[in-house]
Amino acid sequence: MKWLLLFCLALALLLVLAYASRHRIRQAKAFVLNRYVNPRSSTDAITPTPKDVERHHEFLERIKRGNIDLVFFGDSITDGWPTAGEQTWSRFAMYNPANFGVSGERTEHLLWRLQNGELEALNPKVVVLLIGTNNIGAVQYERPEWVFRGIQKIVETIRSRLPNATIVLQAIFPRDTSNSEQRKRVAEVNEKIVKLADGKKIIFADFGASFLDANGEISPDVMPDGLHLTAKGYDIWYQQLAPLLAKLMAEPKPR
Repeated sequence: MKWLLLFCLALALLLVLAYASRHRIRQAKAFVLNRYVNPRSSTDAITPTPKDVERHHEFLERIKRGNIDLVFFGDSITDGWPTAGEQTWSRFAMYNPANFGVSGERTEHLLWRLQNGELEALNPKVVVLLIGTNNIGAVQYERPEWVFRGIQKIVETIRSRLPNATIVLQAIFPRDTSNSEQRKRVAEVNEKIVKLADGKKIIFADFGASFLDANGEISPDVMPDGLHLTAKGYDIWYQQLAPLLAKLMAEPKPR
């Protein structure tokens, strides 16, 4: 029995070491790719770059069908709402919504979509925008000011092509642990993009605190990986966003 216990402990230790080694290997690969193979520059976040072109064409087909008064642009957090948060997403039906979120997108990807047809033939009352977390999370050396410029370019593009729409510019949601480098860089971006709001046609909305506990941490039942929302997380987002949308969607639509 003693030898069996020792064997099990040794096996468990080997498995832990193997996992840790794979984790370190993945980190090393990411470091090399981001630093040397695919280094970022100050212009990447504002340089339109295609990604998931098939999804883009799906959105163009949706736009052709019309009847869109509320449109969401973003990455996987937005993209996942109709599925992971189906119950709360369905409550937007009265506003004729369209969800144009794409998993994994950075600012340059969304910018490409906006400049290649996704703002044509649209006339929504409200545009809800949440973008930038993948610039921080997927690119280790992305500087907050680069992300800011990417978001600024997106806001400018939407304003120029949809002058009658109100933009709800959301602060990037908190991610990772309270003292992590990613959390700090997200906060730095948010401190910058708040300046883009004019309180009239560009409304800044920071719902970040609602996802955190008293210690500033993210509960796994809200974001199990410290980034993507559960149904509970989407419910929190809905509770914060819904009153603002109710007010904006009730306002007369400019002709």
